[in-house]
Amino acid sequence: MRKPQRNETIGEGATIARPSDGSNEQTMKNAVDAKVTKAGEMASDVRASLSDAASDLGSSVAKHAEKASEDVLNRAMDGARATAEQGKNRTQEMVYSISRALEAGSKSLEEDGMSGTAGYVRAAGKGLENAASEVDGLDPDNLTHRLETFVRERPVVTVGILAFAGFALASTLKSARRHPVRDS
Repeated sequence: MRKPQRNETIGEGATIARPSDGSNEQTMKNAVDAKVTKAGEMASDVRASLSDAASDLGSSVAKHAEKASEDVLNRAMDGARATAEQGKNRTQEMVYSISRALEAGSKSLEEDGMSGTAGYVRAAGKGLENAASEVDGLDPDNLTHRLETFVRERPVVTVGILAFAGFALASTLKSARRHPVRDS
């Protein structure tokens, strides 16, 4: 850096250059140091603000993702409960229908003189009626929890069961396509 100079006039337009006493140089150095310090403080403030903003954004995204996953899980559980309730009701209706059919069959057997067999059929019908009552008291949440626990504890068995069920369903559908049912 060039040293500042103090100029002195010595006649008409002529000047003599003399070195400065240094006080002006110190003032400029202090001003530059102050500006550098101020710039460093501003950079530190900006860095802290950006770090806080990034942290807040990350927290906000995590909260939204957690809420979205909870919403999806709740919807899935509600759908599973509704499906379980519907399946429970259908099963109960079917078991009651079979029970009523067995009761009617036992009366027919009794009319035909087969009271011993009619008693067995009537007992089977009563057993199915009791089973239908048990289905009515079935708690879908408990069933869902038990099923979830089974799947977590025995994933290989679960996959095997699902594969077998898929194979059986595919075979049934294939057979039904080859041999369509005809009304007589």
